[in-house]
Amino acid sequence: MDAGMTTTAWVLLGVMVCFTASALLLAYWAKQHGHFDEDVKYRVLEDDER
Repeated sequence: MDAGMTTTAWVLLGVMVCFTASALLLAYWAKQHGHFDEDVKYRVLEDDER
């Protein structure tokens, strides 16, 4: 087995784990701060009174 290929595989695995963890943390943060509220999707349908 080529040592360079093994190193590359481990680096890519580490990058994928970091990327996945970042995405999960970002989704958790967004959920905690109300970015996935249900009433937001209906806001477009409401009339603006000016």
